[in-house]
Amino acid sequence: MYAHGDKPEQDYNNSQLYFFILTEQSPESSLAEEAEVWLSLFETIEKIHQIDVEIERQKKNLAQ
Repeated sequence: MYAHGDKPEQDYNNSQLYFFILTEQSPESSLAEEAEVWLSLFETIEKIHQIDVEIERQKKNLAQ
């Protein structure tokens, strides 16, 4: 629920925490593989965000 983009309760930090707990405490769960995919997706989202921030910083530097 926390990872769903259309939900007002969206919270990627909580999503990551719950997926991490699932993979650590229940690696044999049928949902563990999906949780690992989600964790990888969150890492990718964070990298994209960092790239966007860096692009904006460089744009500001070029505009000066």
